[in-house]
Amino acid sequence: MNNNEKYIHLSTRTSHKRLESMVMYALHYKLRDVLIHSQFPVLVIGENAFYYLDAYLPALKLAIEIDEPHHSRQVERDREREETIRNHLGCQFRRITCQRSIYDQIDELVDEIRKRMEIEAIDPWIHIPKASHLRTGEFTQNHIDALEQHGIPDLMDAFETELSSEGNEVFHESVGGIPNPGNGELGFLVYRSGLTFAIYARKTGRVNVRVVKIDADVPCDIRSLLHPRQTKGRSEPRYYALPSNENSFKDVDEAKAKYYEFIELVEGSSDK
Repeated sequence: MNNNEKYIHLSTRTSHKRLESMVMYALHYKLRDVLIHSQFPVLVIGENAFYYLDAYLPALKLAIEIDEPHHSRQVERDREREETIRNHLGCQFRRITCQRSIYDQIDELVDEIRKRMEIEAIDPWIHIPKASHLRTGEFTQNHIDALEQHGIPDLMDAFETELSSEGNEVFHESVGGIPNPGNGELGFLVYRSGLTFAIYARKTGRVNVRVVKIDADVPCDIRSLLHPRQTKGRSEPRYYALPSNENSFKDVDEAKAKYYEFIELVEGSSDK
């Protein structure tokens, strides 16, 4: 696979609806040189909630929604949701429905996108993987071999790129030895809303999300949602588990969902 295909393979996710999956696979195939975010989260100030776009093309500020049959019963709610997101992102919307041929609509949408890219002189998207942090001398060769064998560097690179594109501040450090390259832990830190998260994986592919630092101005009611871990002999816990009392998740999808569930609580609370 080339780098674009690796990124698409590792970062594309749908809400597991058949029509949405059908459309997303076709769009990625026809527009594999255009960055398309799937299930793109939009935190709307004042709504205290995330809305998830089926697809979002940042270069064109274009949102794409796929209307399954049940959307015919919620037209007004969809219109209000679209208007809220449009005002928040300053984007355009295109909707694909099951009232017409799906592939005809995809062809029309692809033609429109290609024409806009040409008119607006938008360069083709080329995913450039970030420099590997495996060969900094912090990982043993055994850890490097195991991580690469299980595809963890590509997995975490795609996850990092995705989170960064969604407005999260991502950087590479450790806090209190988390993540620990000496234990074969490959990942990064994310800072958002006064909280520093360590997000990393080992060769198993399970993704850890831990709060490793809390700014002094984070409200007490937010702190109280977290679960202190490794407190013995310490003035402060080494890290905190998320409100669900979990810090390790089966895959990137579950880790991302839990991360954003907590962010929604944090940022929703700050708007009150």
